[in-house]
Amino acid sequence: MSRSVLIAASLVLAACGQNSPAGGLSTTLERSPSLSDLKFEKLDRDLGEVYQQHTYDLDFPFEVVGDDDIVISEIDTSCGCTNASIYPTWDTKTYGDVWPLNQPIPAGSKGSVRAIFDGSRYKRDKSSTITLRGNFLERKATLAVQAFVKPVFDVQPQNINFGEIITSALVEESSEKMITVTAMQDYEIVRWVRVPTGVEVNPVGEVTQLEGGEVSRQYRVAINSNIASGPMASSVDAETSLGVNLTFTVAARILGPVRYAPAQRVAFGIFDEGQRKHRTVKLESTRGAPNMPMPTAEIVGGAKDAIVIEEIKPTEAGYQIKMIISETVPPGNYNGLLKISYPGNPDYEQHEMRVNARIRKK
Repeated sequence: MSRSVLIAASLVLAACGQNSPAGGLSTTLERSPSLSDLKFEKLDRDLGEVYQQHTYDLDFPFEVVGDDDIVISEIDTSCGCTNASIYPTWDTKTYGDVWPLNQPIPAGSKGSVRAIFDGSRYKRDKSSTITLRGNFLERKATLAVQAFVKPVFDVQPQNINFGEIITSALVEESSEKMITVTAMQDYEIVRWVRVPTGVEVNPVGEVTQLEGGEVSRQYRVAINSNIASGPMASSVDAETSLGVNLTFTVAARILGPVRYAPAQRVAFGIFDEGQRKHRTVKLESTRGAPNMPMPTAEIVGGAKDAIVIEEIKPTEAGYQIKMIISETVPPGNYNGLLKISYPGNPDYEQHEMRVNARIRKK
């Protein structure tokens, strides 16, 4: 009996519902190799430069070469390619535009495998594959996709760090840095979604047209006297006419008239009962020690049951606050705040930092 008769008989059995698995493909057809092969015009596609947040159509034309029908039973896509399907030209009445897996493709038929490349999650060089398996002669065909994925907005530098800035200096002049934004095409800022208080962003100069339709713009990023004291790290976010937001980050450590060391937290750590522990906080004037008023300090919260401020003494740079935990403090977790104030000096803001200790029972 010829191979074509065997395949025809298998199709009759599938149509009658005999020996047919869930996919509608007969067991005989699944196990019968075809002498025809699946030939593609090209096995690879180089998309060149593409952009994040964009999708790109892929098309791989093929032909069934030989006298037998074939079946494609599986299509696997690696990262980057999605929705790979078989698009027939031989029959669109039975199943529509997309040919289902496990259905015979007639000998001599031409069609294509189509997919979508999504560059949203990738940067720079990206390779993906589409793998087809079936009963055709080679049993497996692998289609390769290559692309160089670029951001819609390339911001240099992406992270702007102003370092330490003294607030008194900002009263006279803001601190500024420049960024360069290269975009896939010309755009407009629709609105600034997020700009931290005390930060200004303004365009500088003209738009520069680059090769391939890209454009370059410069922005001046400045920190002014409205910014709050303390560490600052925040994103700047702008809605644009390209449908993709322009974002970058700004960081700085804003110093008021006093520099604290440590700045945010005093940790006594974990230790056994019966031990005496001490920690110090240094206060240094950013304007010079002689101008710094005498501070007051207190412990609030649960930590006040364990931690005592022993002394506040002047130093060459400012002041030093010494705190102790005596050996008589019982075991427990002690958490609270150290509050430092400057009574009668409105130019000096109150400063708070966390204090904690854990005393273990022997």
